[in-house]
Amino acid sequence: MPERPIEVLVVEDNEADVYLTTTALRDARISSNIHVVADGEQAIAFLNHERTYADAPRPDLVLLDLNLPKKTGFEVLEEMSADAQLRNIPVIVGKRERPSHRHSPRLRPPDCWLSSETPKCG
Repeated sequence: MPERPIEVLVVEDNEADVYLTTTALRDARISSNIHVVADGEQAIAFLNHERTYADAPRPDLVLLDLNLPKKTGFEVLEEMSADAQLRNIPVIVGKRERPSHRHSPRLRPPDCWLSSETPKCG
């Protein structure tokens, strides 16, 4: 019996980055359903099944940009950290440069940082 596709939530406001990300996921030939939202408020609504996302699946993976309109990626991470239903979803942060400031103690670190440098995971 085939396994179910993984549910991937891409949180990115740059259309070119969305295109590259979705193309890479398709080219990887991993069975996945890709969902895209363009800002932090939409991400939280998707994760909490609110408004137009009432029937949204629970993502198995979140690919998160930090520089988002309405709510930043850090605010999304903070809300995910505070929610017992969301805190265990793996998060990969895409960033051209790794932020240098320290995280709030309330903020869980992402599972992986992807940048122009070597990815940092774990």
